[in-house]
Amino acid sequence: MLNDALGVLSSGQRMFLSAMVSFYNAREGGAMLRRCGFEGLSDFGGLDLERRQVIADLTLHYNGW
Repeated sequence: MLNDALGVLSSGQRMFLSAMVSFYNAREGGAMLRRCGFEGLSDFGGLDLERRQVIADLTLHYNGW
């Protein structure tokens, strides 16, 4: 369902949503990131500071690994 919604979002919104999903569901989030053209962490450089900060905070503090 989320994967279907990607078509109506901007490229930054797609990348951010896909990254967020990948924290909680690696398979679904990974498929979404591939669909967005994500190739590596440097691709997050295209996101605004607020979105990069959310991803950084999750990386540091999410305990669900």
